[in-house]
Amino acid sequence: MRRINAGKVVLQVYGDNELASLAMAEQIIEVFKNKTGMPVYLNLSGGTTIIPVEQLLTTRFKNNIEWHNLHLFWGDEHAGQPNVSRAWEDGKLKQVYDDGLLLPENYHPIQLDKMANLSEGRLVAEYYDTEIGKTVGRSGFDISIIGLGKDYHTMSLLPEKDDFVNLALASKNLVEAINYPSDLYPGIGLRLTMTPFCLRSLSRRNVMFVTGTDKSSALKEVLSGDVDLHRKPGSLIQILQDPVVITDEAAASLF
Repeated sequence: MRRINAGKVVLQVYGDNELASLAMAEQIIEVFKNKTGMPVYLNLSGGTTIIPVEQLLTTRFKNNIEWHNLHLFWGDEHAGQPNVSRAWEDGKLKQVYDDGLLLPENYHPIQLDKMANLSEGRLVAEYYDTEIGKTVGRSGFDISIIGLGKDYHTMSLLPEKDDFVNLALASKNLVEAINYPSDLYPGIGLRLTMTPFCLRSLSRRNVMFVTGTDKSSALKEVLSGDVDLHRKPGSLIQILQDPVVITDEAAASLF
């Protein structure tokens, strides 16, 4: 592993995706070691990037986790059809839930089945905002793991285009529903996402997990220059508490 300082953000660069995924899993295991017998609040960004990490957590490190103490939240979701969480259904954590290790009362899903339109999405966002507040409270998320898109987005915070103003970027709510116009954002649609305010207020450790050559330009851009949430939302990592980027040599090739 090589370490690179990019302003306030530390990049931990590993040889390949497999080694980077292992390092990411070990970060989560370290939280459990430091909080033995206590609740652990984990915030995962939706999407598929995290699936190799989930695989390690539910196999190699399965016995290193106090599953009954894990509270699992999602940083964002897509209200697509069918209305199920692809990150949940396609991921590996569902198996430990089905096996009874992850307790139902500690799993905090976003109610996608109630997000048929933006008005309903806003009600779901309000509910999830309350759920986070009453569960996590002042203790905050022990660790939030976010990704990065080639267009500089993170979670479901996409860059602004033309006259579209992404209200979530400046919101003082923890969660917002956003309906991205199809003419500017084809295939994106209605999203629910945690806001920058949420992570800045409640997340004690923040890890951006990025791998692959196709992310190299985006990673370089969001860590270069000033924070610009409107043009490159991924630059949010620069202003979060205890920020780390775990990446592979392919994604870090421009550093």
